[in-house]
Amino acid sequence: MGKDLGTYWLRVEFEDGRGYLEKWETGRRYTHGTESLNPLEGALIDAPWTDEQEIFSAMEYQYIDGNYSCDCNKSMFLARAYQQEEPEDPPCGDTMTLRRLTAIRPDGGEQVLWEASNVEFSGTPAASSPEAPLERRVGGAVPPAPTFGGSET
Repeated sequence: MGKDLGTYWLRVEFEDGRGYLEKWETGRRYTHGTESLNPLEGALIDAPWTDEQEIFSAMEYQYIDGNYSCDCNKSMFLARAYQQEEPEDPPCGDTMTLRRLTAIRPDGGEQVLWEASNVEFSGTPAASSPEAPLERRVGGAVPPAPTFGGSET
């Protein structure tokens, strides 16, 4: 059983300078509706994570190998972040290149989870896998994160 570790945020930065912040709740929550469960009667489920490393692994997985790694989702998330209309049928692909993923803890502390320029591509387990220690996945000095906003593309 997991526990409520507070609200985390994930700073998602792209190579083109755009990006957004994504909220990650760690406590109990209600499920969304399904074909057999009315959304107004969602079930209360327990917290999914037991420690910070599990949250960090889930964040990284979603953007590197999971559903959020596809351009179709990234383009919708960006449109929402910039308060623009979501694209109707965004194409799938892998052209929107990530620069960095940074977790922001409830106390405001930050942890770089993944960075394109410092990812190692050899070793067992794979340097970018959730099983690899953070220091193997990200190395060297981490420059300050850019401020988002301003120009729209």
